[in-house]
Amino acid sequence: MPCPRGISLESRINHENAFLWLLKGYAAGFLNRSFHKDFGISHSKFETPHAVIYRFLARPSKDGQEVDIDLPLRNFKQTENALTHSASDNGRVIPRPAAPLKHSILRDGSELAYLVQQVAITDATVLLLGESGVGKSLIAREIQCRSLRAQHPWVEINCAAIPEQLIESELFGVERGAFSGATVSRKGKFEHAHGGTVFLDEVGLLSPNAQSKLLRVLQSGEMERLGSNSTVHCDIRVIAATNENLEALVKAGKFREDLYFRLNVFPIHIPALRERKHEMPSLMSAIIRRFCDRYRKNIYRCTHQARELLLAYDWPGNIRELENVLERAVILCPDEAEIHTTHLGELVRRCNAMSLNASDSSHLSASSASVTAASIDDWADQLIESGQGSLNTIKDSLLKAAMRRSQGNLSLAAAVLGMTRGQLNYQLKKLDEVV
Repeated sequence: MPCPRGISLESRINHENAFLWLLKGYAAGFLNRSFHKDFGISHSKFETPHAVIYRFLARPSKDGQEVDIDLPLRNFKQTENALTHSASDNGRVIPRPAAPLKHSILRDGSELAYLVQQVAITDATVLLLGESGVGKSLIAREIQCRSLRAQHPWVEINCAAIPEQLIESELFGVERGAFSGATVSRKGKFEHAHGGTVFLDEVGLLSPNAQSKLLRVLQSGEMERLGSNSTVHCDIRVIAATNENLEALVKAGKFREDLYFRLNVFPIHIPALRERKHEMPSLMSAIIRRFCDRYRKNIYRCTHQARELLLAYDWPGNIRELENVLERAVILCPDEAEIHTTHLGELVRRCNAMSLNASDSSHLSASSASVTAASIDDWADQLIESGQGSLNTIKDSLLKAAMRRSQGNLSLAAAVLGMTRGQLNYQLKKLDEVV
């Protein structure tokens, strides 16, 4: 049987070789017909513990020469499923996981996702900025999972949780005899992260001495254990995060200016959740799937009413608060069901508290202001004495006030009044309100 040019058949053909021969034959035929040229197709094979990867190379072939010998010299573009050679692994071919976390909080196409994707494949130092609870640690984990260091150590350090007198020994290690009680030498967090990534949360709280040592690590990759004169080389990537204004700390002399510039190589500002409500549907889905995996449940989605209530809330605690609310909802929601507003009881109570604490002076008269200051019982006594204590009048006024305060949002108004959306809808229809 004649063979296409550039393809050699082995004497014993197994299923894998037959498939490759068929694939290369179709590719050569398609290219030859499309470009009216003879193309040579070659492939290379990489085996990993988890997969077998094939790469194909096609190029015009004028003299029928084999192109297999040329394939390893080609500089293939690294894609998300590509392989990479690591010098630290003695040339062993290892997979480079460039995929996001299983339940990513990043919305495809967003500016934040673009910045993360661009910087992840580099070794640049990243500074994550934003309010408390916006998901800085989750974004840092996203960067690490998409990076070349994904298979290497990941060390997360909360600088606010380590006492100031211990932070140097925790980060850089301690030598035996450095202080009373140091009976053995111990590696620091940076040494444990050699070859990998260190995430420094609340980096603005580092002591001045720790700041100077961190600066040296960023500049030269060198450090010294506490109580030692020998230098230790460390190959790490640093991702730092803070909710402090580092520029203001620099001006106040509380943070080193040179360290700030070292950390501020690639700053990423993470907006508060209230500023990216358009991303909340995908974010809620990712969080619900994560907790469904944890608690072994299959929850379809949130109902329309529950979703409206979630979207109407301002989320002062950002993603951390959203995770708490949804985790409780997943626990309360039966398996193979939907999350209803009844599963969001904690959120309903928060909405009630926010509504009671809110001030809307444009809708309050002098008499209503005095009613607010008095207790509910005193207020009821005043209404009865004035002859305006009709139950229907009070109920209608409360319904209208709740709708005004929620700007027509039925779910939020129902939560404020402590009733379901259906009950509120029924009461409003009795008032001939337009819903």
